[in-house]
Amino acid sequence: MTRSRDYTHEEIQAFLDDELDSGARADIQAAIAKDEDLARLVNEFRHNDELLKQLDIANLDAETPKALEDIARGATPPLPRKPEQKSPTTLRIYSYARNLAAAAALLVVGFSSAQFIDNPFIAKHNSLASTWVYRAIGAHKVYTEDAKRPVELPAEQPDALRNWISNRIGAPVRDVRLDSFGYRYSGGRLVTDGFNPAGQLQFAGGPGRKITIFVRRHSGNVTSTRKVEIDGNKAVLWSVGELDYAVIGQVPEKELFSIARANGG
Repeated sequence: MTRSRDYTHEEIQAFLDDELDSGARADIQAAIAKDEDLARLVNEFRHNDELLKQLDIANLDAETPKALEDIARGATPPLPRKPEQKSPTTLRIYSYARNLAAAAALLVVGFSSAQFIDNPFIAKHNSLASTWVYRAIGAHKVYTEDAKRPVELPAEQPDALRNWISNRIGAPVRDVRLDSFGYRYSGGRLVTDGFNPAGQLQFAGGPGRKITIFVRRHSGNVTSTRKVEIDGNKAVLWSVGELDYAVIGQVPEKELFSIARANGG
């Protein structure tokens, strides 16, 4: 049966992640009931999601086996013993299984360690590399240095950005104003916190004085107000309600703590 319209992969994933409004969700449910091909595709997406959960990719903070790190760095693994003679069919199956296992290993390395190899910014801070503050400072460094498009939504749309971030992370983001500290709001964007959405608000206070506020939904552990510094970028962290915040910049530590206190820290 021909469906009323084709659904994109993004729409299907949003359906499975329960990110659609009730009307759009009902439309896809009705289409699935009538279209076997669409139902099969949705089940494939659901199956892939379950595989990712089983791999627990979002929590790959554990130390990566040294053998996988060596492979990721380009080292040649030791040659296995010569296998006994196998039939062509058995060899094809063996080769397929070996390649599949290698792909899975590289997937793990790609998420947990390869991104840290030969990167001096990360190598100096291995103790922080798996934490959300590291991702927050990384987002600050990337987007404040982007001269062409540092923000997605401009300063003229503060409510739209705050509502967008609040909807994506599932908790209301506070209205942050830093005019009393000499910073004007520049806009912001949706960013990532690992495999989860987060938000970044940008503020400018004059030549070379840029700060950002990173906000994410915390995972159950309240963050005490404290400071972290990486390569001159200072961050003060705190939690309010269901959210973690970090104010980041190359400015005096006292100033960052004052901003945090003014916003619930």
